[in-house]
Amino acid sequence: MPDNPDEHFRAFYGEAAEGNLCGLRAMSTALPDHLSLGSTTRCLTRDLGEKQAEVRCFSDRGMPIECCGHGLLCRIFGDLRET
Repeated sequence: MPDNPDEHFRAFYGEAAEGNLCGLRAMSTALPDHLSLGSTTRCLTRDLGEKQAEVRCFSDRGMPIECCGHGLLCRIFGDLRET
């Protein structure tokens, strides 16, 4: 996935599931430890090669989220769209 502006996916969102939007940005450089304030959950990802990826997610306050299902599902969705 090349560097791109945030794409918004609706993981865990809708009538059957409670959740919020997740912004996903694919990066080609090292991922930061924190982000600035935002309006939604945001995840950054980068390809590590050999079918591996790094995913880091942050709350709307810019603090890291230890494990974010949004980010993992959205990364997989992004990869599947490219194949």
